[in-house]
Amino acid sequence: MDNLRGSLLMVAAMAGFAFEDMFLKLAGRAIPVGQMLILFGLVGTFTFAMLTRARGQRVLVAAVMSRAIVTRAAFEVTGRLSYMLALVFTDLSSASAILQATPLVVVAGAALI
Repeated sequence: MDNLRGSLLMVAAMAGFAFEDMFLKLAGRAIPVGQMLILFGLVGTFTFAMLTRARGQRVLVAAVMSRAIVTRAAFEVTGRLSYMLALVFTDLSSASAILQATPLVVVAGAALI
């Protein structure tokens, strides 16, 4: 039963990502990419803060400013910007296919190294 529930949740998550991509592609026709990134970040930050507070935890902790976390955040922003630009300038199907193939390419590159 747990496997079925996990599988259904993964399908729902992937459907959510597909709808997100569709809405970002549509928004990219009317809103500049920079504004979309800011709105995406603000909504995500607000959601994260509310969920964190609902669990009774602090939103900001000292470990957030560690070098590793800041470096990862910079790469996350770069990745999000690149993907959003890909959604705006290419077909939705192409951007989604490339995103789905990325883990395979990373594993293949890791095997070579």
